[in-house]
Amino acid sequence: MNLSVTFFSIASLLFITTNLYADESKNLYNTYCMPCHGITGNGQGPGTPWLSPKPRSFITADYKWRTTKNNQMPSDEDLATTIAYGILGTSMHPFAPSLSKKDIEKLVTTIKFFAPKKFQNKRIKISFSKKPSVTPEKIKRGQRLWKELGCVSCHGNEGKGDGLALSGTQHANRPYDLTMTPLRRPTNHNDGITSIYTTLITGIHGTTMPSYVQVASDSLWNVAMFVDSIRYPYSTPPKAISSNLPTTTQTDVYSSHPLFGKIISKQDTTLTQLTPAQQSLSAKQCARCHAKQYREWQSSLHALASSPGYLAQFDETSKPSSVEACSVCHAPLTEQQAYRRSKNATPYEKNSTYDESLHHQGVTCSACHIRQGKRLGPPNTATSLLKQHGYPKQERSIYERSDFCLPCHQLSPNNALNKKPLLNTYIEWLQGPYMPRGIQCQHCHMSNREHQWLGIHDKETLLQGITLNTSLSIQNNELVAQATLANTGAAHYLPTTPTPALWMSLELLNSDKDPIDDTYHEQRIGRHIKFNHGKWTEIEDTRIPPGQSIHLIRRWKSDSVEDTSYAKIQIRVAPDDYYEYFYMSRLRQQNLSDDTREQYEQALQNAQQSHYRALTKIIPIRPHVASSSDRYKRNKKVKKN
Repeated sequence: MNLSVTFFSIASLLFITTNLYADESKNLYNTYCMPCHGITGNGQGPGTPWLSPKPRSFITADYKWRTTKNNQMPSDEDLATTIAYGILGTSMHPFAPSLSKKDIEKLVTTIKFFAPKKFQNKRIKISFSKKPSVTPEKIKRGQRLWKELGCVSCHGNEGKGDGLALSGTQHANRPYDLTMTPLRRPTNHNDGITSIYTTLITGIHGTTMPSYVQVASDSLWNVAMFVDSIRYPYSTPPKAISSNLPTTTQTDVYSSHPLFGKIISKQDTTLTQLTPAQQSLSAKQCARCHAKQYREWQSSLHALASSPGYLAQFDETSKPSSVEACSVCHAPLTEQQAYRRSKNATPYEKNSTYDESLHHQGVTCSACHIRQGKRLGPPNTATSLLKQHGYPKQERSIYERSDFCLPCHQLSPNNALNKKPLLNTYIEWLQGPYMPRGIQCQHCHMSNREHQWLGIHDKETLLQGITLNTSLSIQNNELVAQATLANTGAAHYLPTTPTPALWMSLELLNSDKDPIDDTYHEQRIGRHIKFNHGKWTEIEDTRIPPGQSIHLIRRWKSDSVEDTSYAKIQIRVAPDDYYEYFYMSRLRQQNLSDDTREQYEQALQNAQQSHYRALTKIIPIRPHVASSSDRYKRNKKVKKN
């Protein structure tokens, strides 16, 4: 037995544990890396199924980007550069805007100890020659060398990745189309030539791109100049909307069982340390100690998840499997299911633990906070709560992370329409500007641990997420009006789901502020989809990504709108737009039972009553001109005098 090897393994394991589970390093990793790279560093984070290319596995440690010699691990500086500046064309964000140099160093240490043996070996940095000046002659020589060195066999004559040598290679492993793909190599500068030269010397580990370190340095610089002349232009990664640093705190990792994603197994309500009231799964009993949270929950969409519109879609003839597919998110407790899966020959059987009153509570308190009798919640609970000896409370940091929300706010890529799942909120957050700053769903929707989860149904919440800018001008006998609506506060697309719709409208008014005929125009904002004959179709997708805008611009000849004194810009919202049409289509059916029809009618009424006007701006265009009614009143007064 080799004691030195054994000692190293034990020491490494202790260091990994100490490093990874030290609060500060673990908090950084969980907040910034875990969503893609996984809690164990295996590249299987909660967002992985939706990402292409797939996140790096820190365990196998097959790193592409390095400045070290062939077959060596990247240097600490290489890893830090990747974290700081990201990888263009992938979901790897640049984290330099939000992480300090010290934070990045901590992450580098954590990442290395997922594969300690590989990083045990010495790493020698390659020496690079100084970049020469660029000339047309050198670019032409680089083009000749491009062919002589065999680059065309993979990348093709024009760098489009269509070389004959790899014509049968699977798409995911094919060479880049250099004319359409930005340089992915992480860098702190915009110097594409130096980045290309570095790649030519080091190659790209795990791909067919070899190292050309044996080729003369000046020749490689010439090839790099040629590639730079044909490549897709460098583009700066999108900037985060806010420069505020993240404030999340994490204290532990995933529990051994999933919190969501399937029907929650039957709860243990017989714990002897709990009183009869505490053993109840009803939210009304939770309210005895958590009155504030209960009051907030009562008005939330979670409490209304088993709404009339939801219940109307299921009756005694519905397949239990169809009911279960929706119940996973709308009423996830086993005790909320009229039927449950059976281990016998019959797939489903009546559920003896079914509680109809609990079913109507939708996503109730116990759906989020009780598992196998244990009461789960976030760290640092309110100090105002009286302590109870033996109370089965366990802390889970997942309650402060976006992956807690993922199972019910992200559909599978298998359900994609035009390459976008019908519900894509988690991925919109993951690929947007908020995730690299550590801003989680809870920061916006539960910032003080409120249990309302306000969103587009709430006017004030919507107003916190949008900015409306307008401009009016008269130029060359034309009246030009423009309205611009920007998503300045939502970490996902606005709106994120296909259910709501916003309308930005623009119309002209006379001096009495009455509408002028034929001047009304509007822009629908949302993902407009329909379901016909068993198939989804997307009519349009005009949602606004984080930090971006949508415009409505109209022009009129001045003489055709000479009575115009004002322009009116308005934002109106229908939070349940899709379901309004869905409920109306169902109500046209003749074979509905009285109860089902009543539920659909109630659901339609609720949806229509949720409409609201979010913003209205009336802007003067030219100095006030008296209207015909004004002139009539003035002339009448003169005659009277």
